[in-house]
Amino acid sequence: MGFEKNTNRGSWEVGVSNYWGNILFQRCLKSDAFREKLDQVIEELRRYLSEERLEEMVEQYAGVVQPYVEKMPDQLNEPLTPEEYEQVKAGLPKEVEQNYEMYRESLEKPMPFYIGRPVTENGKLKINWDASYDFDAEDITYSVEIARDYQFTQVIYKEEQTLIPEILVDIPDPGQYFVRIRATNESGKTQDAFDYYVTNTGKQYGMICFYINEDHTVGVDAYEEE
Repeated sequence: MGFEKNTNRGSWEVGVSNYWGNILFQRCLKSDAFREKLDQVIEELRRYLSEERLEEMVEQYAGVVQPYVEKMPDQLNEPLTPEEYEQVKAGLPKEVEQNYEMYRESLEKPMPFYIGRPVTENGKLKINWDASYDFDAEDITYSVEIARDYQFTQVIYKEEQTLIPEILVDIPDPGQYFVRIRATNESGKTQDAFDYYVTNTGKQYGMICFYINEDHTVGVDAYEEE
C-alpha cells in the first residue's frame, strides 16, 4: 500500500479558510475581537503542546500500542511498514507547529468564494463569482482563466487583476471547458475559489467544469464528494 498521507486537503482547506463556508463561523471570523480571542487560545494550546511534550506523549502511547500493531491479528490491518511507523512517530511532534504556521498564513490570505454557474445571454458567455473577503480590508483583484483542460495548458481566455467579480466573453465553440478563478490581495497573498474538480490525482482547486452545448446553452459538471 505504501506510506501515504491520511488527508487530501490543500489550498483553502488549510487554516481558517476551511471554515469560511459555514455562515456562523464566517460571522465569527469577521469579528476582530473573535480573532483576537482565537489567537490567544491557539497560542495557549501551542505552548502546552510543545514539541518536547509531544515527543514524550508519542513515546508513551507507542509503548502501549506498538507491540499489538506488530502482532497478529492487528498486523493484518496495519497499512504501514515498521520503517513508515517510525517516520510517523518522528513526525507527529512537529505537526502542531506546522499547523500553527499554516493557520497564521491563512489569516493573511483573502477568503475563498464560490464561482457562479456560467450562463449565455445576448451572444456572450457570462461568468460571475462571489466577492472574496480580506481580514485587513486590503483591496482584492481576481485572475480568471478559461481553458479546454483542467491543467490549463490550452487556455482560451485569461484576465488578471480584474476588480469586478464578473466577466463577459464571446461564447466558445461547443465542448468541455474549465474556468479557474483566484483572488489576490494587496500583499500579494492568493486564494483559490471554493470550487474544485476531482481527477485521479486528487482535487484541482479553484475551478469548475462546464460545457457549451450546440444550442449555446451551458451545462455544469457536478461532483459530490463521498
